[in-house]
Amino acid sequence: MNRSHEHKVRATFTIPQTIFLRFSALIPNRKRSKIIATLMEQEIKKQELALAKACEAANKESDLKIVETEFQALENTVTEPWEKA
Repeated sequence: MNRSHEHKVRATFTIPQTIFLRFSALIPNRKRSKIIATLMEQEIKKQELALAKACEAANKESDLKIVETEFQALENTVTEPWEKA
């Protein structure tokens, strides 16, 4: 993904000092933001994939379909006080 045309934001994060010192010693100033953005993007993709897998697993649960059906039945029978029954 080409990030050169994206809007940039400045953010503050709290990290352990030892990690910061090691990172600063190894990574030049001009490359730090790009590396952090890449690492964040990797973690976001990992979390999104885990969430998608969890959703797929939940959707395969037969109990979920029963609960959905029961909930839908309730939703169809409940009227709001301002609605005529």
